[in-house]
Amino acid sequence: SDIVTSVLDVSQPCEVNIAIYDISGRCAMERELEIDCRGEVEIELDTGKLSCGVYEVKVLSNAGGDKSRFVVVR
Repeated sequence: SDIVTSVLDVSQPCEVNIAIYDISGRCAMERELEIDCRGEVEIELDTGKLSCGVYEVKVLSNAGGDKSRFVVVR
């Protein structure tokens, strides 16, 4: 599948910036989302246009940030 699912634990409604970086640090994709609820929120990211390789997802909001990695294999 070309979809990566990221689960965010949101303590209050907020604006979230999600960026995907390739292994060299180049930004491959970026999205801004307005989250209107609290609790766990699933966000789906379409990786269909990304080349094979290792990527890092960085999630930033006014409440803080987090990062994780995933691999695209075709």
